[in-house]
Amino acid sequence: MPPRMTIQRALILRAMLEAPFADWYGLELAQQSGLKSGTVYPALAALEESGMLVSAWEETDPVKAGRPRRRLYRIAGDRVADAQLYVTHFDSVLVPGTKRPRRTARGFSAPRERSA
Repeated sequence: MPPRMTIQRALILRAMLEAPFADWYGLELAQQSGLKSGTVYPALAALEESGMLVSAWEETDPVKAGRPRRRLYRIAGDRVADAQLYVTHFDSVLVPGTKRPRRTARGFSAPRERSA
């Protein structure tokens, strides 16, 4: 089943398509996409649940690395073309130079505004 299209998911996929067969970790994707980590991880979980992404724990010794193990994400091999279509559609519905959808755009959810 294709994932529900959101701007956050498209930004993550756009970043991942720079190296579609590479392994990416969450903080790296947050930096690359310009999103906050609190937004990235739920989007990664949804993309994985839909089958667009696969993930696994990195194989490293946390003591030797001096940090916790990372969860690594990759676009599923048979879904790279789907990811490209997703991002292409996303780019077509944005107001140029922004992360906001055009008023007439359908199929993307705008990010929720925070209430004060």
